[in-house]
Amino acid sequence: MDTWNEAWQRLCGLARPEPAASGGADKRFAAPEWQGHPIYRTLKEFYLLASDWLLRQASEAEDLSPAEQQHLDFHLRQFVDAMSPTLLLVSNPVALRRVVETGGASLMEGTRI
Repeated sequence: MDTWNEAWQRLCGLARPEPAASGGADKRFAAPEWQGHPIYRTLKEFYLLASDWLLRQASEAEDLSPAEQQHLDFHLRQFVDAMSPTLLLVSNPVALRRVVETGGASLMEGTRI
């Protein structure tokens, strides 16, 4: 609920100026837009909240052997990393900025086989 309330306050321009504690060490969210833009910041916080919750649920799973627990953790981490908003053009401010800076050339180069 706190994340929803803070997201609404940011979208309305009523946000507190202090930075969020989550995702500080995650290099994927190093661009200033992830902190300063209300939509990107909310997307980042929801992603981190959901991924942390999912990984915590897996670590608390009972009735698994150590090998099964290791497999579950490995595959969930792969899934969580694959769902990062930084991997999509529409939700990656760095990639979008690069597309604008290069007049679309970076996008064309990235799609070239």
